[in-house]
Amino acid sequence: MTTNTIDPRVTRFRLTQMLIGALLGAIMGYGLMTGVTHLGIRVKGISLTDFLALLMSIMFLGMGTFIFGLSLNPKTVGKNMERHPDAPPATGKEVTFYRLQASVLALAGLLLGVPLITGNLSSASRYAGWVYAAILPLFLLQSFLNFLIWKTADEFLRKIMGQTAILSFWMMNACLFLLGSAEKLRLIHALSLWDGLMGMMVIYVFASATVATRSICK
Repeated sequence: MTTNTIDPRVTRFRLTQMLIGALLGAIMGYGLMTGVTHLGIRVKGISLTDFLALLMSIMFLGMGTFIFGLSLNPKTVGKNMERHPDAPPATGKEVTFYRLQASVLALAGLLLGVPLITGNLSSASRYAGWVYAAILPLFLLQSFLNFLIWKTADEFLRKIMGQTAILSFWMMNACLFLLGSAEKLRLIHALSLWDGLMGMMVIYVFASATVATRSICK
């Protein structure tokens, strides 16, 4: 927030965090996929769209857990917020901001995973209405937390959010046009709303990772 260049030590530190987060995500992914298999869902038998949804659900849950873990150490939060190795420990407000991000990611993982698992379990179909009733307040809560993140973010983070939104919109618009044209010409099968949602999520994750990596290595 207060410097225009990133110390090489911070770059190495944050790249190390990304690698650790990826490792923790892989471990969590293996555990969750094993649990899903025990529930009666064969990962090899689900569609590509559902498989992507499962991966993103695991990824968001892993990232949320990792960021919450970082928030337990105010010194680590301070280094990340100030982008400087000698930054002072984070304030309570900055720690809260980190935990808001963790909550949003964890909720995103739940919102993707719950309908996916329930929809693929024949024994759970009778509870679909109750599950959907639970999804609605969780979605509203995540939307509210996203608003709080935007409201409390600094100029640098808002710039990253804006760049991610612009890149995501352009890529999604292009994909929808090309796929919609192919569908109208009967070159491909019709896509469902779930397929469209998963496509949008994949594009958003790609755009977010691209913008975040550029900001870290700049």
